[in-house]
This record gives sequence, C-alpha cells and structure tokens, in this order.
Amino acid sequence: VRSREGAAPMILPQGIVQPAQPWKLAVYKTLKNGKKPAWEQAYIRFLEGEPLQAIAMNQDSGRPILPASVLNSLLEALVQGRGVDLRRAREEGQSEPPNEREWCMLEEASLAIGADVVNDEKYPLKE
Repeated sequence: VRSREGAAPMILPQGIVQPAQPWKLAVYKTLKNGKKPAWEQAYIRFLEGEPLQAIAMNQDSGRPILPASVLNSLLEALVQGRGVDLRRAREEGQSEPPNEREWCMLEEASLAIGADVVNDEKYPLKE
C-alpha cells in the first residue's frame, strides 16, 4: 500500500499505545487553581470514549477549539507517559502521521543538525 508521494503510510497499531515511561524531559504542571491541565482534561474525555470533535466543540470556557488542538493534547498525553489510542485519534482528528518518506526526511534533518530528539528539548531555529 502506498500513500501520498508514493511512500508507504505509517500503520498505527489497534488499541491503546502505552509508553513504557514519560519522555525524560516531560514536565507535568497543574494549574494554580488545582485543576488538571487542558491537555489532561481532553485526554480523560477521549479515554472515556468521547469523540474528538465533541471535545473540541465543548470546552469549559464555552469557546470551541480546533480538533488539531485536541489531537495535540493527546500527543502531550503520550509524552507524559499516558496510553493513547493513536489509530482512533488519527481517524477522528482527520490527521495523517508522517509517511515513510517524510519520516526519513525528519531523521535526515535531525542528523544534519546534530539533533538528539530523545535527550534535547529544544533546538534553535537559526544558526
């Protein structure tokens, strides 16, 4: 099977993907009022089966957010060591992960600048 640009698509596993641990540079921050951060609230709702689009439309603030923002919250949950159903998130968020060609380009770019995406949190945009 080939996807955009004729490259093999990333095949996401069925069910919840559970990291062995949080990313070593992940920082969990609670809000000053003791509430859970927005990413975690969205994650819990998604974990309980609420559709991604519904989470985006129904926020505590009363103002909707973009589905992509909910998807980013789910990725933050993964960084924090929480299990996420990535296939469901992709389908409901209508977002495609990098294909094989794009993944190779990301790896080549990180090698070209000496980036260590596991151990370094940020990189300068300009040299």
